[in-house]
Amino acid sequence: MHRMALLKVMGVEYPKVHDPAEFFVTVAEDRDIALEEDTKEKLKRISADLAVKRGPAFYFEKEYTRKEAEDAKEGAEYVLNVAKDLYMRLK
Repeated sequence: MHRMALLKVMGVEYPKVHDPAEFFVTVAEDRDIALEEDTKEKLKRISADLAVKRGPAFYFEKEYTRKEAEDAKEGAEYVLNVAKDLYMRLK
């Protein structure tokens, strides 16, 4: 479950930006949705990093090492797992 889908489930109209993590965390806090502080910071850090790298990677403007790719995959999986857990709690 993607963060945007979670915002939709929460009934929130969201800005169409490449890095929605800050907005997502703000909405979760405003709605008293429990997220650990370290989880919120990690979501924001991962999302910001991937937002910066996504465009250049897609257009082959920058090559990334295997380690960078594995780190990005690990970060994306972390975000996905947090999103799935939160989605199940909101259902």
